Amino acid sequence: MSFRDAWQREQRRRRVLVDESASAGNDSSRPRKQREASVANAPSYSESARLAEQPRIWDVVPRRRFSIAVVLLLGMTAAAGIELLAAHHRHWSWSLDGRVDLSVIDPTVRGNLAAWFSSLVLASLAVLFVLIYSIRRHKTNDYRGRYRLWLWAAAAALLASLDATAGLRATVQDALVLATGMTWIAGGGTWTATAYASVLSFAAFALAFEMWRSKLAVVALAAAASAYLTAATIRLGWLLADAPLAAWMAQSSAAMLGHLLLLLTGLLYARHVFLDAQGAVPVRTASATRRTAKKKKARPDDAQPKRRLLSLRRADKQREPAASRSRSAKRTSDLDEQPVKRRSSSKRPAATAPDEEELAGGTGDSSANAPRRLSKAERKRLRKQRRQQREAA
Repeated sequence: MSFRDAWQREQRRRRVLVDESASAGNDSSRPRKQREASVANAPSYSESARLAEQPRIWDVVPRRRFSIAVVLLLGMTAAAGIELLAAHHRHWSWSLDGRVDLSVIDPTVRGNLAAWFSSLVLASLAVLFVLIYSIRRHKTNDYRGRYRLWLWAAAAALLASLDATAGLRATVQDALVLATGMTWIAGGGTWTATAYASVLSFAAFALAFEMWRSKLAVVALAAAASAYLTAATIRLGWLLADAPLAAWMAQSSAAMLGHLLLLLTGLLYARHVFLDAQGAVPVRTASATRRTAKKKKARPDDAQPKRRLLSLRRADKQREPAASRSRSAKRTSDLDEQPVKRRSSSKRPAATAPDEEELAGGTGDSSANAPRRLSKAERKRLRKQRRQQREAA
């Protein structure tokens, strides 16, 4: 029954596609032969199969930080699963009594699952570096052609991918020991460690100088360098020398973590380059940076809210007209210097303003009530009543 339903769905889809392809050239006013000829000459694919409708290669690069975090989380989950299988390899081999070949999860065997995963990550990194090069080479102010660095980085990542699967460094190590007759330490592993350290140090400094505008990419590159340094230390026997199996697993884990962090570096800088090419990254010139640093140096306490508020108030006061400020200051000084008058025995007219002693609450007896200064509210009230008296006159 399910096979018959699938066949009917395929037939309906076929009829719909034929009708869509014939709709562009179908016209009832034309003769039948011409309509049949237009149906026969109709394109085999719809408009959705055109090149303009197909996804671009940059569409596979995540442009959101959340998507990049998801990619990193998936990679770390896969690496943890591989290490978990390697941890149970000895127990499963003993339980199955060698009847099943479990060398694919053996951390001490070349070409295991961890090596395949590392090779896959490094190959993806090489492709990502080529994509960065395809946009980075169009930068207008790169007069020295630093964009060529990404081609060298892609070649190095591809070579590292080959080494992770085929064990290329072992061949180079044996050839150097045979040519020089020197093994140094770790069975000649110092040769490969020195070569890797030299190449990776130069590449790390060059990439950090290239990616200095993307702070997250530089931080991820520093973390990847730390992971590679840990793996090299374990490889040379400086750590976990008494536990070979634990040393192999720790070295494999550190190496895979370094590969993932390096992939994170490439993804972050690819996002930065793409957004910068589309004009979505604000441009900060050197002169603007110097002006900002000079302002911060001149006013180190500008971040304090109280001091900033006081400075704004002083600036507003300085912008006031000089004449109005002088008049207000003179009026206030006259009121402050005005002596307290005694209350006269005769009653004042109703239209006249009250005496300062009345506002102060005096009784008229100078011996009982000593002269005192008016408060701010009383002076304000006195000024208001005098102004009303002048307007009435």
